[in-house]
Amino acid sequence: MTRGLKLAAGLALLLVPFAIIDWAATLAALAGAAPLPLVVALLALSANIPLSAVKWTLLLHVQGIRPGFLAALQAYWIGSFFSNYLPSNVSGDVVRLVVLRAEGKRAEVASSILVERLIGLVVLVALAVLALTLRPAYFDRFGLLELLWLLVLGLAGAMALVLVAGEPLGRWLQRRAGGRNGFACRLMAIVARVALALAVYRRRPMVLLGALALSLPFYGILILFQYLILGALGASLPLAEVALIAPLVQLVGLLPLAPNGLGLVEGAFVLFFVQAGVAPEIALAAALLRRILSFAVSLVGGLIWLQRAPAARPARAEG
Repeated sequence: MTRGLKLAAGLALLLVPFAIIDWAATLAALAGAAPLPLVVALLALSANIPLSAVKWTLLLHVQGIRPGFLAALQAYWIGSFFSNYLPSNVSGDVVRLVVLRAEGKRAEVASSILVERLIGLVVLVALAVLALTLRPAYFDRFGLLELLWLLVLGLAGAMALVLVAGEPLGRWLQRRAGGRNGFACRLMAIVARVALALAVYRRRPMVLLGALALSLPFYGILILFQYLILGALGASLPLAEVALIAPLVQLVGLLPLAPNGLGLVEGAFVLFFVQAGVAPEIALAAALLRRILSFAVSLVGGLIWLQRAPAARPARAEG
């Protein structure tokens, strides 16, 4: 029922641009897209997968898990595939946890995935604050500016809470579970292990700074990716303006209102870039190409998943 409502919401949002934009002009823009910038955009987006795998490997090492870069890359790419082709981004993280096969270290792997996500959110929130401060007019439609500020502040508060309260919460849950049986107690024990594993990162600030540094080119590539797509369609928006809008499009996609932000992201893309001066038909064509190329890059993960041996060796875990 919930998934159906999310899908309906996403489709409704996706249909809004179709209702107000010249569909024939959008198709013409797609047909006339320059191929070279799109190829470069595809390659640029593909580079983000190994970059993210390097960042994740650093965080895994803190937990004594050393799967090797290739194993981490495969797991990350497979996770990317499931994130794009299943109704939730979280599904890709769950798949990563299963695929990596770090026996006896599941809580530690889960904590590394959570920290990787949090570090990415830190950079995304910082970029969003910059954009909302410098270009509020791009987002001041239908009360969106206030909602976006609430989203940014809510994410910042949630991240701070996880970092500050994670270890005390883990110890409290550990005492509550107390080795007892029952689903609730087992679930509390699992959450406690993940929360306590998070505390390890607070004692390794240089690793966190390294992961944070790797998140900067990650978002730089996403910005370049959207800039190249717009350029392929003939839009002349400066790269600096795209850099202010692209993070907000990414941020809107985090709202749990539609599967993988389907329609929500496209609607935000069109609305924000139109405010910056891009023609509506070009903005919609760019939003659709953005989704198609993202699917194409993550499809590699599906091929890796199909080719993996059923009994892959587990990652070596220290400790």
